[in-house]
Amino acid sequence: MKKKPENGGRIISPLKKGLLIMKLSIILMLLSLFQVSASVYSQNTRLNLRMRNATIAKVLDQIENQSEFYFFYNRTEFNDKEIISVDFTNKKINEILDEILADKSFVYEIIGKNIIIKGLNSNTVAQQKSITGRVTDENGQPLPGVTVVVKGTTQGTVTDVNGKYSISSVTSESVLVFSFVGMATQEVTVGAKANIDVTMQSDAIGIEEVVAIGYSSKKVSELSSAVSIVKAKDLQGVTTSNLGAMLQGKVAGVRISNTTGRPGQYPQVVIRGVGSIGAGYGPLYVVDGIIGGTYNPEDIATVAILKDAAASGLYGSRAANGVIVITTKSGRKGKTIVRYNGSFGPSYHNDGNMSFMNAQELFNYHRTAATNSYNLLSNPSQPLEDFLEKKVPSSNLDYQTDWQSLLKRTGYINKQQVSVSGGDEKTTFYLSSNYYKEKGTMINMEYERFDLRANFKHQISKVFDLGFRVSLRQSENPNEPQGGQEGLYMQYHMAMPFDRPFDDNGNPINPYDPNINWYGNSKSNYFYNREHYTDLTKRLNMSFDVQLDVKIADWVTFSTTNRIGFNSNDRSQVFDKFHFIARSEKGIAKSTFGYTGSILTSNKFNFKKQFNEHRLTGILGQEYSYSKYKFVMAEGMDLPFGLQAISATGSPRNVGGNQTEVGFKSYFAQVDYSFRNKYYLVASYRDDASSRFGKNNRWGSFYAVGTSWILNREDFLKDKDWLDMLKLKLSYGSTGNANIANYLSLSSYSFANSYAGNAAAVPARMVNPDLTWEVAYTTNLGVEISAFKRVK
Repeated sequence: MKKKPENGGRIISPLKKGLLIMKLSIILMLLSLFQVSASVYSQNTRLNLRMRNATIAKVLDQIENQSEFYFFYNRTEFNDKEIISVDFTNKKINEILDEILADKSFVYEIIGKNIIIKGLNSNTVAQQKSITGRVTDENGQPLPGVTVVVKGTTQGTVTDVNGKYSISSVTSESVLVFSFVGMATQEVTVGAKANIDVTMQSDAIGIEEVVAIGYSSKKVSELSSAVSIVKAKDLQGVTTSNLGAMLQGKVAGVRISNTTGRPGQYPQVVIRGVGSIGAGYGPLYVVDGIIGGTYNPEDIATVAILKDAAASGLYGSRAANGVIVITTKSGRKGKTIVRYNGSFGPSYHNDGNMSFMNAQELFNYHRTAATNSYNLLSNPSQPLEDFLEKKVPSSNLDYQTDWQSLLKRTGYINKQQVSVSGGDEKTTFYLSSNYYKEKGTMINMEYERFDLRANFKHQISKVFDLGFRVSLRQSENPNEPQGGQEGLYMQYHMAMPFDRPFDDNGNPINPYDPNINWYGNSKSNYFYNREHYTDLTKRLNMSFDVQLDVKIADWVTFSTTNRIGFNSNDRSQVFDKFHFIARSEKGIAKSTFGYTGSILTSNKFNFKKQFNEHRLTGILGQEYSYSKYKFVMAEGMDLPFGLQAISATGSPRNVGGNQTEVGFKSYFAQVDYSFRNKYYLVASYRDDASSRFGKNNRWGSFYAVGTSWILNREDFLKDKDWLDMLKLKLSYGSTGNANIANYLSLSSYSFANSYAGNAAAVPARMVNPDLTWEVAYTTNLGVEISAFKRVK
């Protein structure tokens, strides 16, 4: 039992100071015998403490009552008139004391189960010393670049390449703070130790809790909206060229379907169903905080899918179909890390449950049908065998072609990536290069792509941070110029096994040859057509971002992000005079080139303020974007066999081109409020103007409001350790859709015709000054449950 003076404290009078010091010395010598077990107790014991309007001495008394800790302190140094309130759950003793004694002139030292609290103005002078040590990760590998700081001061150092550090002029009361990006921050009290080795642990919880949702980042628990988060590790295990295929089956409420199956083709992504009749239903993509941009799936750090109005409110003008927010990887301070990731593997064609008749099976099927027809004749004029030989001759079986085996093949996917990342206290960087090639499982299906990315961030000063992001992509793939029965897919499924693709010399057969008996409905032999055309598309995508962050005050920052983008598409087609498309033109050469240049500027203020148990954050911003698209096309005919250049054609066949411009201007604001980390409210508003709409309705206003309540943080559920999260969410808002063609609101003429050799204009569209935004109103009510750290 602990005995105390009747006044509840330990009053140390000046007359007894010398005697008390001797007693303390004896006590500390005795306590050293139990140091090992007591040290374990202080490190592992966690306390629950809740008191209202109490003095510090009363709080310390309560800690002693519910634990084995024993305090030594001079009560006269405490202000009994200072009242505090505490609410701790599952906290270590050092965490509790750090908060209780924060901003007060006291230091403490934990020696086993005994805690000495001293005023900084007392006559006891702490002895200063130097501390050395080594910092490693969970695997025992040294961690360079770890920041080691004496808590409450600016005194600190950084570990070297071997993870070692040395810091001088510290006292036994000092607390060393070890911090590193991606690792959980650790605090260690110096005490009597001269060497302190630390093993850093991955901050898995912290990483999972904070997500980037475009203009801001939030903890998952703070979200009052429908948001799904996919981490980089969740995208692994799927070898593909696009993000859509990687997300397939991983996000509730998101439907992803392949449209053609061709390598390099992006699938169709629909979030929570089709949200438009005719204005498009694809989601809005945001890369590194601003609309649009280029990315490689291997460079993605996180993907956030914003599903309801409360989540996508700040993108309201174009967010009716949801928003996909992509955050690319960045460098971390520390040693330079080089990573290589490569894979190569075969791919096989899958027809599912579909099977095809061979020549004999199809012949028997036709003979059976002919026999049924014969049996319906009332007075047949010839025997059945003669009838069958006439309708389905035996010569049909002269050639038995397995078209499916000829048109499909074993493909492969070759993916190689190298990345370099690192940095120091001022500058971090991430560099990545990626090569991807996919050989399709059907002939003439290929896709090849090369990506480069460079992300830099530099701290100019304590006020200014500067960032650069550069992305480059080059890709190419062959095209299928023919559709319908002449196309590759249709021939794979409909080509007759009675037809043969090659003659006896191995040359492709021309179905239009009058000496050829071609059975198929379409006189098309893919192998013959393939030898007489080329069709190739090359693409180039580039973007360059500059971001400047300014810390105006502790509670307000300003950020400006500016992007320049360039995209081009170059398609070349040649059909020689033997191809059925260009037979009458005696050969065709066609070139199509289009490019888009764009600029975007996004400027915003971020506010953050804490008022006791109230937290208020806000965003106030403005955006402007402009893009210009230009397209030219030239086509010539009378092309000499073996040549491909348009300049080699004898006469022009078609010349065309156009250019379009579109601009958006936006103002937006958002306010987030939370109370006691249990009750959350978010409201957003956005005004947008677009050149696509009529002059009477050029501006659109969109709003959203959402709220959430974390029930498991209430007192009546706090002791339910199995319940990780129980949250109610409600939101309502409006979002817009601007996915329409340009100039639909203007009266326009078409100059696609000519008259008497001169250009001719034909009215194409009447003016519509009232053309306006398509608006969707969304209500979302949800319950989020997580239990046993695995069931969600």
